[in-house]
Amino acid sequence: MSKSFMLRSAKFFVVGVVCTFISYVTFITVLSISNYFIANLCSWISGTLIGFTANRSFTYEMKTFHKVSTQFGFFLIGSLCQFFLATFCYWVLIGRWQWNPTAAFIVTLCITASFMLTYLELVAFRSKHTSNTRDPSEL
Repeated sequence: MSKSFMLRSAKFFVVGVVCTFISYVTFITVLSISNYFIANLCSWISGTLIGFTANRSFTYEMKTFHKVSTQFGFFLIGSLCQFFLATFCYWVLIGRWQWNPTAAFIVTLCITASFMLTYLELVAFRSKHTSNTRDPSEL
C-alpha cells in the first residue's frame, strides 16, 4: 500500500470517529422514541452531511469548489448504498436476531466503513494518483 493511501486511511479513520460519535448519539436518541429504520435514517443524514464536508476537505484535501457538485452526487450515491447496507444489517441483527442495538451498531459500522472507504477511493474522490483510469466525474 502506498504512503498516501495510508495517510488518507488514517484521516478517514479520524473523520469516521467524529461521524460515528454523532451518528451513534443520533441513532440511540431517535431509537429511544422510534424504530431502528427511522433511527438509521436520521443517523445516516447527519453522517452524510458531516462526512462529505470533512472527507472532502480533510481526508482528500480538496480546497476548491471544482467538481464539488459532481463529487457530492457520487458521495450521495455511495452514502445511499451505505444506508441500504446498514438498514439490511440492522434488519438482520436487530429485527431478526434480536441483537443489542449497540452491538448491532458496531458490527454494521465495520461493514459500512469498509465499503465507504473503498467507494471513496475508487469513485467519489478518486484522484490522479489513485488510478490510471478515467475519473468518473469526467464521463
